[in-house]
Amino acid sequence: MDNINPQLASYIEKQKQLAAQKSADASKKAQQAADENKKRQLIDAGLFNMVFDPEEKDVKSDEYPFLHYDTNTKKCVAYKKVPIELTDEEYQEFLRYYKPSSNNTTKSKATQENSNFRNTILYALGLLLIIASAIGGFFLFYVLDMFAVVVMVVGIALGIVMMVMSSVIVELKQIKNLLKRQNDNN
Repeated sequence: MDNINPQLASYIEKQKQLAAQKSADASKKAQQAADENKKRQLIDAGLFNMVFDPEEKDVKSDEYPFLHYDTNTKKCVAYKKVPIELTDEEYQEFLRYYKPSSNNTTKSKATQENSNFRNTILYALGLLLIIASAIGGFFLFYVLDMFAVVVMVVGIALGIVMMVMSSVIVELKQIKNLLKRQNDNN
């Protein structure tokens, strides 16, 4: 094998370099995935620091996806969760006691979907009431003048109230969740 064809030797060398590069890339991706998993676990367990938006914006963004309401300043500020730093030994000790909260996430998603369904139904009923009142009042106008106007006005007003209540309920639930997260963080 000492007298190997130069083209074959070049090909083998390139393949070895590609294999080494693929191995390095795979190791790098595996390490990144492990780091992301570690971050998720620490945040899930509540082992994180809140890093606030330096511009003190009160709007969520991709970089600062959470809101914190400060009762002292009466202001809402966006923040992100940064997991605490652990050594490998500390992380292994953490894993011995860590229990993922997948059940809580599943329950909260089911509750949220149920709640969104109720809000959608309330909104749709309000819209339907407005349309029915407008059409019914228009047809009744030919038979009973004043009664038709009262039916239209009351129906449209009730429909608007239902639609507004739907959005108020959504906002109140967001505030409740925000306060709950804040209390959980403290």
